[in-house]
Amino acid sequence: MQKTQQTIPLSCKNSSGGFTLIEILVSLLILTIGIISFALLQVESLRATHNAMQRTKAIHFSNDMMERISANTLAVSEYGTLTGTSPASCSASLATPIDCTAVQIANYDIWQWNQALANDTSGIVNGTGAITVTNASSPYNVDITISWNDRDETNSYTLSSVVLK
Repeated sequence: MQKTQQTIPLSCKNSSGGFTLIEILVSLLILTIGIISFALLQVESLRATHNAMQRTKAIHFSNDMMERISANTLAVSEYGTLTGTSPASCSASLATPIDCTAVQIANYDIWQWNQALANDTSGIVNGTGAITVTNASSPYNVDITISWNDRDETNSYTLSSVVLK
């Protein structure tokens, strides 16, 4: 018996031998798109975290001022008109506030609040605060609004409350 030898065509020999350059480039493109998408997701996550932190600080600062106004019921209407540009003349004795008038305490509260808002480490970036008292007598409608610029948009938080004398 004679053995017959089969010949394999050359085109079939190397067909399963490895990856082609085009397959490698396509897989690198898919991997690059995935990495870039993940990086963009991280950047957006950092923006959202920063915005949430600013809003949390705005809530804290507005609650702080509302508590100060509620504690100083004799000068509630003054909180809407005072600017707090300088500390009250009795600020050295604020440890014993009996030496201060209600208006001086209100002026000092607003000054201290504006200083805290503008603080680089604990304040709000580009933050401003405004207090509006709509009634001239009790019950007072008090609105505290804190606004800030966060990159391309302006955000604000308003706390509204009624304060009784």
